[in-house]
Amino acid sequence: MHVRYVMSCVLFALSGSTLLAQTTSVRVEVRAEAGPVAGAEVIVNGASHTTEANGVVVVTLPAGTAEIVVVKTGFAPASASVQMQAGQQQPLV
Repeated sequence: MHVRYVMSCVLFALSGSTLLAQTTSVRVEVRAEAGPVAGAEVIVNGASHTTEANGVVVVTLPAGTAEIVVVKTGFAPASASVQMQAGQQQPLV
């Protein structure tokens, strides 16, 4: 049985609390052919996060490059490298 991830990310940029410390948020949605994948491990710049029942996790991080890896037992891993900029929305499918 061949199972694969369909990983889509929508990136939302938010300004930080100071002019020097701008942050962005990355919204990662993990889906398979059957629907959302709950409990998938989403590693963003080395920090581990877990998707909710709807297959989504939102992570706040500094502007710059985001290295994203998604893993879950029984699925092929998926990865992406995205340049995050404050004030920008960028979909990644």
